[in-house]
Amino acid sequence: MAGIKGRSGVYPHRKGQGGRKGRTGKYKRSPQQIEALRQRLKGIKQNPRSEAFKQNLRELHTGSKAYNWKGGYENHLHLNRLRRIRHLQAPGSHTLAEWLTLKAQYDFTCPSCHRREPEITLTEDHIIPLTKFGSNNIENIQPLCRSCNSKKYNKIIYYANRV
Repeated sequence: MAGIKGRSGVYPHRKGQGGRKGRTGKYKRSPQQIEALRQRLKGIKQNPRSEAFKQNLRELHTGSKAYNWKGGYENHLHLNRLRRIRHLQAPGSHTLAEWLTLKAQYDFTCPSCHRREPEITLTEDHIIPLTKFGSNNIENIQPLCRSCNSKKYNKIIYYANRV
């Protein structure tokens, strides 16, 4: 029985973390966040079982007000793509703003099948694929819908902006 000798030996992975007493790491709130939370909760009855308290807590932790908000779904997809591209060690990069500008230049339309954005979801297609050592610069990217992007596979096809 290795972990019975002393308190520090029972949970060696918790050493220096203070157990449950304080928040640590990425979930720690800043003093400004704590003060804002106190101001919001000041006028509400502090009974945690009251409906007003629960409703206010729900409002505090939704959407962009949540402590782990990272810019929304579009930004989440963009970060996943960047992670994949870094893994392939492709040269070049582009920002989310450049991608949104490119979609606007194509009038939110797939240049292959000419369907518009609310009907489909435009994805980033590399004209010269990353598997054929293409770059991740914005000049090498065109917006295609998912089905057209899948049909293209790893061929080098450039659909001119006919809008």
